Amino acid sequence: MLKTKTNKARKVPISSKLKEVFDGIDKTSEYIFANPYTKKPFTNVDKAFRKLKERAGIEKFCFHDLRHTAATRMTEKGSNLFDVKEILGHTSINTTMRYAHPVPENLQKAIDILSDY
Repeated sequence: MLKTKTNKARKVPISSKLKEVFDGIDKTSEYIFANPYTKKPFTNVDKAFRKLKERAGIEKFCFHDLRHTAATRMTEKGSNLFDVKEILGHTSINTTMRYAHPVPENLQKAIDILSDY
């Protein structure tokens, strides 16, 4: 079942590094993350995420924070906000701008581009 805020299907690309990881996993189901007993996909990661945070001693961090980190890292490496917007599935660039935090080095790179003219 497809569940998105906008009720629109979309494809999210994965990195070649992540594809290698997924390709290396022994598959017992058509799904990457499947219950080993039912072979059905997991529908909620809350409990597993909480346990991982406890083991790692991480506090005050929620699963959704990973989206902010991903958006910031993509823009840090030069991805434009329109591509990040599509990957995150935002309908408004304004939402993406709240996710992708500015990186001072990128501001300097942006202005240095003008030196070429």
